[in-house]
Amino acid sequence: MPRFEQRVSECIPNPLSHLSLVGHSFGGMIVKLILNRQNNPYVQLVHSAVTVATPFYGYGGQLGRYFIGDPDLYLFYSKRDLVRVVSSLAGGYTLMFLDEETFQRDDAALGNDPQFPLPNYPVLDATTGTTADPYAPGTNGGMVRYPQNYGFNPAHLARAKVMCQQVAAPFASPAINGKFLQHPGRANRQQRRYPK
Repeated sequence: MPRFEQRVSECIPNPLSHLSLVGHSFGGMIVKLILNRQNNPYVQLVHSAVTVATPFYGYGGQLGRYFIGDPDLYLFYSKRDLVRVVSSLAGGYTLMFLDEETFQRDDAALGNDPQFPLPNYPVLDATTGTTADPYAPGTNGGMVRYPQNYGFNPAHLARAKVMCQQVAAPFASPAINGKFLQHPGRANRQQRRYPK
């Protein structure tokens, strides 16, 4: 932004006098993280921020990619290779369903969503029926939650949890919250709206 500000300093009107941010899907998560920096002078210049179809609480299809890769690419690559590629991409770890702590904090709003209520934690252990937080995989005897030896990266997972919590955190400033607009897009059970 400082470089952009320098380049447009002589423009009339100055583009920064009416700055808007727009993000679709994953880009909406980035817009939210930018707005979280409420004391940043550039964030103060933001007139409005719009997100469309942003998975603020994660995407239901992401978790399976660490087990079977991406079916859209089976024609070109093996499942094993796809799992290795998906596991090597740090950004994808932020797309899994919300962590249990965030669900506990926002469970009333999520359960009362008028279009897509989420009354229970969305990921359960198939064997025990208990909560299976993708960001706290744990172990069960000799079994582990994610495939081993296929590149799954626990360090990426730990960083992603922090990032996801920041994306889902309420704005600390009502002024910033007032600049934030969201459109559910083609929302479904896998894409949750961010509660203001």
